[in-house]
Amino acid sequence: MELVDAPHSKCGTFGYVGSSPTAPTLMNTYSRFDISFKKGKGCWLWDKTGKKYLDAVAGIATCSLGHSDRVLARRLTSQLKKIQHISNLYNIEEQEQLSRTLTNMSCAKSVFFCNSGAEANESAIKLIKNMVIQHIKVKNQLFSQQNLAFMEEHWQP
Repeated sequence: MELVDAPHSKCGTFGYVGSSPTAPTLMNTYSRFDISFKKGKGCWLWDKTGKKYLDAVAGIATCSLGHSDRVLARRLTSQLKKIQHISNLYNIEEQEQLSRTLTNMSCAKSVFFCNSGAEANESAIKLIKNMVIQHIKVKNQLFSQQNLAFMEEHWQP
């Protein structure tokens, strides 16, 4: 058994210039290791020779539930037989159900579902911006109320 892990694959520390060294038709966006996995089960992966590896990368967080999970496969198959994807432009009952569960189990009042890191980062920046603006408005309102109270108390026409 070996441990599968790597430095951040986009940093280029072990990168190649140009195309992928193993497949010239692939753009070299990741520094690839010369391992080809053929199957996975839970946190384990096997290469084409049958050698077993502990997957410490989890598909860079996309397989954190493990590989070939029977329950996950059954649920995904069931969902794919109904509908594959619905845009956030429409009501999605399962999404609404999950959002209620998440807000009931946390301090959040609402949640946002997205499908990419860029979308998540953009949303986080907008959320922080809105919170800061709201904080400034509240402070300005309090400042104005304090000034009015002071003037009412001390104003002598």
